[in-house]
Parts: sequence; structure tokens; C-alpha cells
Amino acid sequence: MKGFLACCLAALPQMIKADLKKPIYFAFSYDEEIGCLAAPELAKAINHHYSETPKYAIIGEPSMMEPIIGQKAIYIMETYVNGSAGHSSRIKQEVSAIHETMRLILWLEKKMDSLIEEGRLDERFHPPHSTIHIGQVNGGIAPNVIADKAHFFWDLRTIPKDSIDSIVAEFEEYCRKRENELRTIYPEFKIENVENHPPVPHLDTQADDEIVGLIKKISGNSNWDTVSYAAEAGQFANEGFQSAICGPGNIAQAHRANEFVTKEQLQKGVRMLYNLVDELS
Repeated sequence: MKGFLACCLAALPQMIKADLKKPIYFAFSYDEEIGCLAAPELAKAINHHYSETPKYAIIGEPSMMEPIIGQKAIYIMETYVNGSAGHSSRIKQEVSAIHETMRLILWLEKKMDSLIEEGRLDERFHPPHSTIHIGQVNGGIAPNVIADKAHFFWDLRTIPKDSIDSIVAEFEEYCRKRENELRTIYPEFKIENVENHPPVPHLDTQADDEIVGLIKKISGNSNWDTVSYAAEAGQFANEGFQSAICGPGNIAQAHRANEFVTKEQLQKGVRMLYNLVDELS
């Protein structure tokens, strides 16, 4: 995204000099990396502030200057399990937080598999289904002590036809069922789900939408693709903008030491914006 901002600023003098028939707006958000927090309010403000409401939104995330018409919705959760401590020989008389954590993790994996088996697929994406992934698990103090505490982090990335809310609601229902069953053994048994990263909505732009044709024309790239990373395009789309992602750089170089955008990609980004100026002049 920072590379795209540099391209915008590099093209600004050209925009100022041009006789634009349609305005070009810059929308710089914040807190994108920790949950795309600012974009919903920003998109609403744009809609309410300007006399001429923008029709299109180009989100400059790294795409190798290829139009991106779809992104998965993303949500990250923390699940905390409170069991009862005790000697490991009493495993049937106590409630192990680790054992219950494993059941919850298996439920999430089976839920992902069931979505695939039901044919809930979107071949535009790689992989073409919603994913549920457990990235971190903590719990227990010793091999011969029943764990009274355990927690894990998991993320949910859904294709447009699946609903984050419904999957989370099903999981919550299963958690309440386990609580009711195991409180006969340990009355204080508890499972708590906490939001770690707010939901970021999916993007479901169609290949024949006007925004896609525009980006193809000004970028010189006739292909399109989809991504599974989080971006703000879906949030702008929810506010009524025809939205797509197109920006310099490769996501494979992001979020690592010495991340970079090549000069060639930055030059292509500036050229795309020059072409946009010509298109609107």
C-alpha cells in the first residue's frame, strides 16, 4: 500500500495540471494492518462529504498491477477453555482444558471439511473454499497434571457465499453444548470466545463490472485474479463503490524482513495513474 501512495503522490502534479472532467480523490486510511479499522468510517465520510460521489474505488494493495476482483472475508478469534486441575490419573473425574480444546479444534476442522463436501466452492479463489486455521495453542503445566487452562487462536477466511456470522454462531452453539455436558463433572467449566481481529468483509466484484474494464484499460493488464489476504476493498464496496484492488508490488514480498517493491512496479503504478488522468480528461 505504501508503494501505491508513492505512486499517487508522484502522479499528483499531472492531475493538478489536467483538465479533468471527473474528479480524482485520494483516500488515505489508517490502522489497516491491525484490522482495516478506518476504512468503513472513511468510505462513509467520502459518500457524505463530496457533492459528486465517487463511483469507483481502486485499492492499491500489492497485486503486480493486476486487477483483483475478489477477496475472502477474514476474522480472527481467541478461544479460552477453563477446566479443572488435578492428578492425571483422575482424567475421568476432572475436565481437562487441553482435551476440550482439542475437541473444539476438531470441530472447526470438520466444519471446514463439511463446507467443502457440501460443494460450497468458488473456483476464482485459491483454495476455492472457506478456510478455518488454528495458528497457536497454549495450555498445561506438566505431563502428569490435568490442565485447568488452555487457549488457542484461529482464523476464518470465507468465500463470498459463506457467512462468518453463521459459522461463528454454530461454533458458539457447540461450545454451549459442551459446557452443559461437562458442568455435571465440573460446574465452573467454561468456554469463552473473544474477538482478536474484527471481521473484514469479502469483495465480490464481477469480472464484467465497469471498474474492472477501467483498470484493465489504464493498467494495460487484461487478466484478473482474486486474493485471500485482508484489504479494504470489501469495505468500500459495502458503501456502494465499485471496488477492485490494483497496486504495485508482490504480496509474496510483504510482511517479512527487507520487504520491497521493485522500481519497475512503481513505474507501472505511476503509468496507470497517468492513464487514469488521460481517461478522465
